Amino acid sequence: MTHAALVRWQADMALAALQGDGPARERLLAQLENGPLPLLEVLELHAVTVHHALHAALAQRVPTLVALVGAESFRGMARVFAQQHPPSEPQLAQWGAALPAFIAAYPDYARLAYLPEVAAFDLALDAVAMAVPGRWSSPVTLTGELQLQWTDSLQCLQAQYPVDLLREAVSAEHAGDDGALARVELLVAPRDYALWCSIDATVQCQPVSAVAAAFLTGLMASAEVEQALAAALAAAAPGEMPAAAPAVFADLLRELQTLRAVHFTAAAPPSIPVVSRGAKARPLKR
Repeated sequence: MTHAALVRWQADMALAALQGDGPARERLLAQLENGPLPLLEVLELHAVTVHHALHAALAQRVPTLVALVGAESFRGMARVFAQQHPPSEPQLAQWGAALPAFIAAYPDYARLAYLPEVAAFDLALDAVAMAVPGRWSSPVTLTGELQLQWTDSLQCLQAQYPVDLLREAVSAEHAGDDGALARVELLVAPRDYALWCSIDATVQCQPVSAVAAAFLTGLMASAEVEQALAAALAAAAPGEMPAAAPAVFADLLRELQTLRAVHFTAAAPPSIPVVSRGAKARPLKR
């Protein structure tokens, strides 16, 4: 078989397995021969195996979503998702990036507006869990005497729904608290989270301010400190700009000192005391 013929054969196998494409199946039936089992039965078994593998890989990445919609509903959705967004890489560990946007347009979930954010939260936590703990960025100079580093696994995520509480409630239900999910108030309000993998390989989640999230996101995107600070100021309340910029920066430094995903490589100035804002990092189950 020539390389071109092999490519066409593999494409037809994918179309037949993922899409149930009739013409692709007919071309395969014309090219291949029956073995111990009839060829049509083999192709159907192959399709079942492919969809089962894709479903299992996706379900492992978004356990909160599976728990909220139910296993059967998720299986049907995952099949449609795989047909429209098939994997482009042989490894499935990172497949599913398009899932939140897909869910937002999925008719069966139209009334559950929080599900796309739940999927995005699950995917972000899964990506953090795959990171190598203990690796830190290069130091970034904030002031003449203060430098900042962050763990390589750090991600900042914004949501309108309490996705962290939904995930915890689902975990609590599995632990026997049947009323945990009902107690979550689905209030729409901007929320920012810092997610990272701690040194003991535990996934951590901590609510952060929009200012801190904007600043860290800028730095992680290789922005200059001045640009990251501008983004942080833009995330502050309109009344705090620009006259209160020094106060915003001072509050930002205080908050960063409570975040274990970052590390100051020089002593913080005495004028910036460590003040807890009450937001604590907590481990989340994968």
